[in-house]
Amino acid sequence: MDYGPLVREEIETGREIIEKFHAYRPVKAAFWLKSGDDSQRYLYIASDEFNERSPREGYADLAHVMDTVDDKEFSEFWIKLIGTDEPLAQEAIKISQKFPTAMGARFGRQMFGNVYAEDGYLYEMPVTNSAH
Repeated sequence: MDYGPLVREEIETGREIIEKFHAYRPVKAAFWLKSGDDSQRYLYIASDEFNERSPREGYADLAHVMDTVDDKEFSEFWIKLIGTDEPLAQEAIKISQKFPTAMGARFGRQMFGNVYAEDGYLYEMPVTNSAH
């Protein structure tokens, strides 16, 4: 993964993964985030199903999704599955509810949930195939 700014190809591959993963688990929020604490950017996918149980089964579903993704250089290790009760997911959901018709949006150099976001991209919910 390039550690420079998030690029269109990563956004579109993320969109493809989110759409396909949604067929396995209901996705409530999804976003890219490069926090000040991380050495790289991650694609976070939040679902209610991970609030009270481990996302272990979700990662098995994610492996099936990754087998069908067009971008073979995209690593499943760049993806974190989280519950909607986590602060990062809560922030993404709050923004999505505040601006429900907004198309995907970049953010950065601000607090996001409980971390400082250097760079990020919030997907619109529900995720669609439309180009941005």
